[in-house]
Amino acid sequence: MPISKNHNSVELNQKEHRCLVIITGYYGFDNLGDEAILEELLHEVSSISSKDNIIVLSNHPEKTTALYGVKSINRWRWAEYMKLFSNASLLISGGGGLFQDRTGPRSVIFYAAQIFMAKLLGAKVFIYAQGLGPLRTTLGRILTQLAFRLADVITLRDNSSIAMLKSWGLEGKLTADPVWALSSSPLPDSVNAIVDSLREQKDKVIGLSLREDPALKDYHLKYLAEAIAATYPQSSVLLLPLQQNQDLSLLKQEDNYLRELGVKTHILDSSLLSKPSYWLALMEKLDLVIGMRLHALLMALRSSKPVIGIAYDAKVNILLKEFGQPLLSLEDKDKDSIRNAWLETIREAKNIKFNQTLKDKLFVVEQLARQNAIQLANMLRGWHYL
Repeated sequence: MPISKNHNSVELNQKEHRCLVIITGYYGFDNLGDEAILEELLHEVSSISSKDNIIVLSNHPEKTTALYGVKSINRWRWAEYMKLFSNASLLISGGGGLFQDRTGPRSVIFYAAQIFMAKLLGAKVFIYAQGLGPLRTTLGRILTQLAFRLADVITLRDNSSIAMLKSWGLEGKLTADPVWALSSSPLPDSVNAIVDSLREQKDKVIGLSLREDPALKDYHLKYLAEAIAATYPQSSVLLLPLQQNQDLSLLKQEDNYLRELGVKTHILDSSLLSKPSYWLALMEKLDLVIGMRLHALLMALRSSKPVIGIAYDAKVNILLKEFGQPLLSLEDKDKDSIRNAWLETIREAKNIKFNQTLKDKLFVVEQLARQNAIQLANMLRGWHYL
């Protein structure tokens, strides 16, 4: 199936009628978590179906094609969806938190409309490893329920999402985030050299992930730097921009505070790690990850590393509670209480090890994540032309 030179259209031929698997999600925005989901999802689909039958809807189709070797079109070109969906066997919607209206119903409208269009034009719909909510608006709740009622198969990544689905009289299968099933790729030599340099004459290399959030203030950054410097005086810090355009400014602020306290640091150039599976390999080389972004914490746990979370969102709280890892609260308290609480939490976390209990939990969640692939295979293997 040839792609036009500008990647804005995909030419179809008669042989490919009803052969397409279309994948939609928050792809092509350079967000590590969503790209990790896509990498694992493509691995699952391409193990059953030819890559020639797969099309990803992406914000950056040229990059998606270059990275993963599949066809991709611009997610914003709705007119092309009509041609694609009329030739599609399956629309895979997910994973991640697509159906949420935290900042308004736009995301819900966008992904629900794709499902409505796909079903209207005869494609099946697989809602893949999603997490529901928050759904704060009436419009968001109604559209999400309507879209989910049209789905042929639903897998959800957490119990709260399953409970919400059941409250609507619908059934779905509890699985887990697909990234739990992702395998690492060999780390590029340039990144190995950075980690080795940070480790010279140091006890530990700590990974640090931050993201913008209204609750995160400048004094939080200062207290975090103080606590790291006081607790790990012989360690270095690798600052991790999982979504560079959103994270880098904040990480530079934190880098300044750490350096003022004499901590050896390095801000990672995320372009050195083009695929999420490289990031997973990086986590394997770290000793501890402190983070806000869900997939920084998830990948660290996937690599059997202890973590400290910064609790900006319920999904982070749920993950850290499941694995018994400490959380730094952003709740509005007096500054002295926050400074003391963060210092105490980080000090207490110093002795946390990834013990057998955590390894057992990791095995369970990995098996749940692999249920996504099993459900997908059950759908795809019924189609003889794939």
